[in-house]
Amino acid sequence: MKNYKYEHFVHINLQKCDGRGYCVRSCPTEAMRIRKGKAYILPERCIDCGTCLRVCDTGAIEPIIDTFAVTDDYKFKVALPSPAFYGQFQPYVTPPIILKALENIGFDLAVDITYHCYLVSKAIDIHIRRYTGKFPIISNSCPAVVRLIQVKYPALTDYLLDLEAPRELVAKQIRDEIVKEKGLK
Repeated sequence: MKNYKYEHFVHINLQKCDGRGYCVRSCPTEAMRIRKGKAYILPERCIDCGTCLRVCDTGAIEPIIDTFAVTDDYKFKVALPSPAFYGQFQPYVTPPIILKALENIGFDLAVDITYHCYLVSKAIDIHIRRYTGKFPIISNSCPAVVRLIQVKYPALTDYLLDLEAPRELVAKQIRDEIVKEKGLK
């Protein structure tokens, strides 16, 4: 992990920062500091949970967002929305409508991974029943939680579930199928 350059999803607009420190008080990993009246981030402690972004009422903490144009570098674009994504819409906006909308905005394929999540939850259930190692077992499905453990509680990394997340499994499966079907590298 030390050789890996972790790209964070927020930055601080110093012109907007008033140094009140709401971000400092709310950060679960103590990654925020105030120096010379302005906030800054200790990148090695930041887990990208977004808490600082939510509490900053001046808008100084801004998300770093790629434009959709970054996908132009890829020959085949696949969207794998999390089942939690569907919950952000009104009940009449169903998963098939959302998947079609993702394809309409430029994805070549949009795949519902809900069933895969169900299968992985069953595999986790079987794994836990047969497991004879150390407890507790901590889910690895949330990247911010995994990063929190790595940064603030490294002794707990041995307790992270040793099964791949559904999105990773589906991504590998889809990649293999598309490479074979489309003749891509």
